[in-house]
Formats: sequence, C-alpha cells, structure tokens
Amino acid sequence: MPSTFFMEMSTPVTCHPNPAPWAATPPPPQPTSSSFRFPNGGGRIANANRCQRWSVWNPRSAFRQSGGTAGMVSIARGTSIRSISWMFFIKTGSNGKWYGIFTLTRKEPDMTSNHPSGMNPASRGEETGNLASQAFWEKNWAVKKRPGHYNPRNYSHRRFDAFFRRHLQGAAGRAMLEVGCAQSSWLPYFHLAYGCRVVGIDYSPTGCRMSRQLLDEAGVPGEVLERDLFADNSDLEGTADFLFSLGFIEHFEDTVGTLVRMRRFLKPGGTILTIVPNFPSWLGAIQKMVHPEVYGMHILLDLPDLERVHRDAGFTTAEAGYLGTIATEVVKYPDPAPLRMRILRKTLKKITKTCWLLCQATGRHPESSRISPYIAYAGKSTGTT
Repeated sequence: MPSTFFMEMSTPVTCHPNPAPWAATPPPPQPTSSSFRFPNGGGRIANANRCQRWSVWNPRSAFRQSGGTAGMVSIARGTSIRSISWMFFIKTGSNGKWYGIFTLTRKEPDMTSNHPSGMNPASRGEETGNLASQAFWEKNWAVKKRPGHYNPRNYSHRRFDAFFRRHLQGAAGRAMLEVGCAQSSWLPYFHLAYGCRVVGIDYSPTGCRMSRQLLDEAGVPGEVLERDLFADNSDLEGTADFLFSLGFIEHFEDTVGTLVRMRRFLKPGGTILTIVPNFPSWLGAIQKMVHPEVYGMHILLDLPDLERVHRDAGFTTAEAGYLGTIATEVVKYPDPAPLRMRILRKTLKKITKTCWLLCQATGRHPESSRISPYIAYAGKSTGTT
C-alpha cells in the first residue's frame, strides 16, 4: 500500500463538543499549520510549536503512542487503513487541554503519471516517488558480498523455483526481462532452467557490472542494460514474454504507476512475476529496529495490496500468495554492524536454518502472512499500454 498520507485542510481540526474526560475547558485556538505530508508514516507538523506532547489514538489498528519531540507524530501504517484519526492535546503541567481530532487520508497512487523521458530518479527522486536513491544502491552494491548462483540445496531458492515452475513451462526461446536486475543470480537461472533469452535493466553501474559477471561465470548469453526505468526505453517496449522483479516495486510511492511503466515491456498477454518482501510481518519490525533508513525506503505491501496494485496497473491475477518460511535474509543490516546486531543476525540465521531443516524433514512448507519472508504475484497483461 502506498504510504503517503496528507492532511485534509478543508477542516484542519474538528473539535468534538465533549471529546475526552480531561476536556474541562473549551478548545483553545486551533493551530495554523499548512498542508503537510507523511511520506513514510511519520512527519512534522508545521507551525505547531505550542505542542509539548502528542497523544496518538488509532482504534482501527489499536496503535497508541504519546510523547516525543514537539511537533512530531508517528502514525501506524496498517495496510488496510485508508484514514487515520488521532486525538491531540497540549500537556501543561499535569493537565491535558483538548485540541481536537486530526485526520490523515491515504493518497491513492497517481495512475495518470507520465514521467518525462530521460528523467533520472537518482537526482529527481521526488518526481518518481523513488524512496531509494541511486547513490544508496551504488554504496550498497559496492560493499555487499556478491551472491552465488541458484542453489537447489537452499530452501528459499527451492521455494522460488516451485513458484517459477508453475508459470514458466514452455518458456524456452522466449524473452525474460528483469527490472531492477542489479547483482541478479536469477538471470542465469532463467536461461539454464527454462531456456529463456534473458535481458536485465538497472540504473546502478556497479549492480549491472556484477550481473554481467554472474552471467559470464555461468556461461549464459544475455544482456544487462544500465538504464533508468523512467527514461526512454522505447526499444524495449513490447519485447518481453515474461517480466520479473524481486524487491523492486515497493521502493516507489507510485507503485501502480511503476507497474504501468513496466507493463510497456510486455507483449500483449505477457506474464509478470513480482516478488516483494513481507515487511508488514514481524520481519519488517526487525528491519525497522536494525536499519530504520532501509525500512523507510519500503512501501509496506501485504497480499491484498499486491493484488490491487497489479490489477490497477492492468494485470489479471494468475496466482498470488505468500512465499517461503522464516527466511531472515530479507533483513538488511548496517555495514559495519555493531556487535549486538551481529549477534542478532547469527541467532536469526540459526533459527532460519532449523526451520528449513524441519520443513525438509516433514515435507511441509507452511507459508502465511505471519511467517513467510516474501509475497509473490503472477499475472497476465490485459493488453497494450
């Protein structure tokens, strides 16, 4: 679900005649704040410098918080919530004086967005809604250990393989395009396992170089193009039979617009395969704890959200579901990580390995919103864009 919230300013503060037991006096003058945005579930109120303490109340998600910096409010981003209301009062001494009720309403994705040709989201990320800059990815790929190739002994890889096999039968000789292919071990896999002709695009020079190395090591012919999704890619439009992305679309506030742009690469009736991290689960809470900067670069999408954004972008669903069991590899840690985080990472890896061994021994593969690390979608393009 897109995480941008905005305040409806037609009635900035709606005061209930008797909103709370502590409201012994009439409401004081209302703040004169202008419109503001909460891009990642939190924000600062303009011109509300009289605020000494916030009281946050959200009955739909049972989220409570009070205290913090003057003018700061933190909003729970439940994926089914379209509007959030909270009570606001000023604490003077031991008494709270009632201010009123603020409401935030979820901003729907802009499906009419048509980004100008040649735009670089690294320098103009505010126009694409890209939450992760090119500089971030360059730094990330420069220090990250290069992944190995597809490993059938890896439990997560096997679950991915089971998902792909349901949708890539008869793919030999057909074109597979991966969007956001930096450091991709899946491009060689798609060729070796299914005989696909593979092409990948990414705007990170370092990530593209690593992807080319992985193709060369596997002896796989393929192209890796250093390109921006929102630039002029007219030569690629309508060329792909299959379109794949892993951990990509959730970095864009306009998730639907991003998928619409990606759909241009597909032939009519082509297949899209999308996998995103299941960050509405406890894994997201761990990510927020260990590396809040990375957490803030994600739009939290649950299964209904993932289906909805694809439907709104012009796809019909073939399959949508949770993928994998207790794989903590989706959590990214700072580099270098402090000792306590290294201990946490080791502990979680041991838990993950134990769960995988149990799944292998029992032949059971539980996958759900609570325990799966990924959410997967497969769908068909409904026609030309």
